[in-house]
Amino acid sequence: MKKVFLRTLSLILSMIMVITALQLGGFVGLSLSDFSFRAAAAEILYNGDCGENLKFTLDADGVLTISGTGTAVGFYEGNGNWNQSWQTVEKSGTYTYIMDSIKKIVIKAENLKEIGGEAFRNSKITEFDTGNIERIDYRAFDSCSELKSFHIGSALIYGAFPFVGCYALEKLTVDKNNPYYFAEGNCLVQRYYFDWSTDCFDESNEIDSVIWGIKTSVIPSMAKLIASYAFADSQIEKIHIPANIMYIYSLAFYNALNNVKSITVDEKNPVYKAKGNCLYNITSSYEGYFLGNENTLLFGCKNSVIPDDGSITRIGQEAFNHCSDLENLIIPNTITSIGGYAFRNAGLKTLHLPASVVEADVYSFSSMPYLEKISVDKNNPKFTALSNCLINKTKKEIVLGFSNSTIPTDPDIVTSIGEYSFSNISGLKEMDIPENINRIGFCAFYFCGDLETIKFHDGLIEIGANAFYGTKWYENQSGDYVYAGKNLLMFNNYESKTVDKIKKGTLSIASCCFDGKNLLESVTIPDSVQSIGGYAFAGCTSLSTVKLGTGLKRAGSKVFTDTPWYENQPDGLIYAGKVLLGYKGEMPDNYELNKIRDDTVAVADEAFISVFTLKSLTLPESVVYVGDMAFFDCWPESVVVFNPDCEFYGEGSLNTETIVAPEGGKVQDYAENNEIRFYPLVEKPQVIFDFYEGDSCKTGEFISFSISVLGLNETKSVVSGSLNFNYNPESLHLEGYDFCNSYREDEEQNRQIEFEVDEDKGTISFNFDYGLETSYYFEPLVEVTFRAKKTGLTEIEADAKSVIKDKKGNIIKAEFAKAAISIREGVYKDVSVDEWFDTTGENENIDLFKFTPKEDGYYRFYIKSDIDYYGEFSVFDSDFNNFLRVCYETPDDAEKGAVYDSVENEEYFEAGKVYYIADDLPCQIRISFIKVLPTEPPTEPPTEPPTEKPTEKPTEKPTEKPTDKSNEAKKPDFSKLPVKTQENNEVLLISDSLTSKQVKETLSEFTVNILDVNGNKLEDDAAIGTGAEIQIYDGETLVAKKTVILKGDLNGDGKVKTTDARNALRGALGLDNLSDAQILAADVNNDGKLKATDARAILRGAMGLDDTAAWLG
Repeated sequence: MKKVFLRTLSLILSMIMVITALQLGGFVGLSLSDFSFRAAAAEILYNGDCGENLKFTLDADGVLTISGTGTAVGFYEGNGNWNQSWQTVEKSGTYTYIMDSIKKIVIKAENLKEIGGEAFRNSKITEFDTGNIERIDYRAFDSCSELKSFHIGSALIYGAFPFVGCYALEKLTVDKNNPYYFAEGNCLVQRYYFDWSTDCFDESNEIDSVIWGIKTSVIPSMAKLIASYAFADSQIEKIHIPANIMYIYSLAFYNALNNVKSITVDEKNPVYKAKGNCLYNITSSYEGYFLGNENTLLFGCKNSVIPDDGSITRIGQEAFNHCSDLENLIIPNTITSIGGYAFRNAGLKTLHLPASVVEADVYSFSSMPYLEKISVDKNNPKFTALSNCLINKTKKEIVLGFSNSTIPTDPDIVTSIGEYSFSNISGLKEMDIPENINRIGFCAFYFCGDLETIKFHDGLIEIGANAFYGTKWYENQSGDYVYAGKNLLMFNNYESKTVDKIKKGTLSIASCCFDGKNLLESVTIPDSVQSIGGYAFAGCTSLSTVKLGTGLKRAGSKVFTDTPWYENQPDGLIYAGKVLLGYKGEMPDNYELNKIRDDTVAVADEAFISVFTLKSLTLPESVVYVGDMAFFDCWPESVVVFNPDCEFYGEGSLNTETIVAPEGGKVQDYAENNEIRFYPLVEKPQVIFDFYEGDSCKTGEFISFSISVLGLNETKSVVSGSLNFNYNPESLHLEGYDFCNSYREDEEQNRQIEFEVDEDKGTISFNFDYGLETSYYFEPLVEVTFRAKKTGLTEIEADAKSVIKDKKGNIIKAEFAKAAISIREGVYKDVSVDEWFDTTGENENIDLFKFTPKEDGYYRFYIKSDIDYYGEFSVFDSDFNNFLRVCYETPDDAEKGAVYDSVENEEYFEAGKVYYIADDLPCQIRISFIKVLPTEPPTEPPTEPPTEKPTEKPTEKPTEKPTDKSNEAKKPDFSKLPVKTQENNEVLLISDSLTSKQVKETLSEFTVNILDVNGNKLEDDAAIGTGAEIQIYDGETLVAKKTVILKGDLNGDGKVKTTDARNALRGALGLDNLSDAQILAADVNNDGKLKATDARAILRGAMGLDDTAAWLG
């Protein structure tokens, strides 16, 4: 054997010597490669185009080679343009899907910069290096189930879910020179916020967001955010949330919870906590991020045990999604709400709802394929379980059913089958829909594949789209007209131009029944039809003739949208028979919907959804039904319903703040169930004077009186009257008086108010006169507020009278009232510096605490409280004028307590003067002397907070900068604020809600004054709104003064709400004059113009559909 080896080695050496000699001898055309041992090239199986100017070959070894001069490969580009599909290849008449044959990718196209969406989806590659690729789009490597390692060079990830379904992925790495991403703990982290409007990163907004993770990931400690779907399909086993994570986007762990064994949170995290392997939030917002309701279980795992100590009160959306190994879960009686798809594809077989669960949406129990039984505590006010059906008692609707369910036949218990209630149930073979069921919702029996026999009864008059789609019963139907009992479910003839054979006796036409029948020109609907479902004729682009019967009682949304019949209707209110479908064209501003036809019986679903210009609404007695979302997000100021039993279907049927209707009916129930103020509609108007003989208050308290008008009829009455207050100005201080502005301004209006105030004499008197009105309820016509200074016997005397006359001047009603209100002596207790005093416990009978400082200067207040929220107390001078007001937040460390320095707002105490302290919430307080004013203090402390910007010290500081540069004041860095900001000369643009306290804490090295738009000082807990002014002092020098603009906030309350969108729209239409600050706040598209598109964007932002931070550009 040894000899054979030596001979072989000798032969190899001889060949090398020969080859070397040949080269040295100058033989042309021969090289070392010509003598090398070549492996046979793998056979090319497929080839074709894979992008513009790009070719591919796929050989028998699974090597995909890309060549050419093109720049983008893929099935789908990030800009939404579809390239030629190269994933299925035609060869000799046979089409072959090639993606699952790709094992390796070789890129020879030097100009290739982009991997398009879904480009290598389902390939079998095991590793990939992006090299010089610059862009990776949506799902580019989706479901590459054998991919183990991935390296990102300089590429940017533009699309979501780049590695979803890559279960084998073990290693993620990023080039150290990549400026936008880094990898740590096998997590891909994005450094900066990506602005989709500019298609680039905003390097001033560092977010450190985890955008992808894998099974072995450990979330980095410096990460701040976890993006949606970041760990989707990751099979991660341990989830630990570090201290710096301040926001976890929804569905971050979608379809990844089943393998999770433990969920923990760093104890220093200020937003999230974990108990019993359940992650929940302890605050509703943080650093500008809105987290929803606090104490919500965000996600759990198969080992979760929901704590019963009240730390978790809600189960959030998708909380246990795809936890197929979750077999048992006890919902404690501290849980009040269950979010949509909370148990999607979880393994639960049984579920019990305690009495505390009163909130659940239509999808809360959807997609629970293993659930066989559900039970409900007998004391639950909202839900019940009967015949193995979960029923919403308020709506009389089945929320969830099973293969062994029987639908109850009692109409007092159930009248409808809800959306998705029986969807995707296996083993359900037959179903009897009893007489009491009048409605079957959208997708109610969707894909119940075994359902073959359904028995319908005559009570059914409404069927939602796809209610029976995917069932054997549906598949067995044939013919042009498909019926479910007496309900036309589907019309299958796409060639028909005329429909005139709908059976007499048909009760309803289902949603989407004729959708897309483009040749249909004419339809005849018999008198028996009571309901037409949503989009029933939508998209019938030739339908110009509709012969409608007389029996229609309900209609879904957009029944005839995109048809010639609809387009031929005149602008204005549009009807289908006696059903109001909506308003065609652009509704005028301040539209009063008070002249609905007297024969109207119903308002269609979504008839006026998000119509911001609707000012008032009156529904006549004939209206018995208002459809789902009919007046959603309209917010009319005045709503009057004459039929007490008019049915509002669904919680979103009407959004308003007040409803006036006759007492004791369904309308009142709807108002109370949806937290809408309800006022009874009365036959004769009433004038209500809110003050009573014998009322009393203690010194330092507020006393308020108001007058209201209720039930004023549009055509029958006029109300007039007077109110007089007499008070002792030495004992009482008048705080304010205000008048309601909810009245109609037109030629019929006759509104006169004359009032006189003499604060020196202590008298207020006024007269009022209301003429013809369309509003049936008025907020307090006048509100007068006093604060007691000293004690007395009958310090306020009030007398009032009102006269109500009909249109002809005849007196209907006359009322007179008198009252005397006494003020009792307040009980005081002296307190000293550096001693704690308790406003509760042994001092519970003490009204006021009397503090007499011994030294001139500023004082510090230390506050402790057992109450777990904001508290406040007030300090008055000896005449009970406001001196200072302290708002505090109880810190997590109760022993540490809160601190307030009077120097912060220059509240200077004078030695020997008396100050009174009144608590609004129980607390412990200690006062400490901290500083003497270096210059002469004011001779008289202010009696109330200044309403105009002061011009002299101490409340206003010098505005000139020192000339000595060595003493030049430092400048504040507004970019440190916890929201995105932009500075523009004297304007500070902010992207989200911000409080005074946050600004002061961030800029703690400065003295910070913050005034609202009226020049009043903002409290620490107050939100800073558009028009507010921030004044920054370095010592005695004013170094910055900024007017704040919160994008989208036109109302100036520091929040972006739907009312802001409405005001923006009014401004864009020229209906309102907006201030410069409001215009700048409204221009969220940043094009220098105020347009309707800005209003739409603000609405989406207010509803949480758009990222408001993007509005800063």
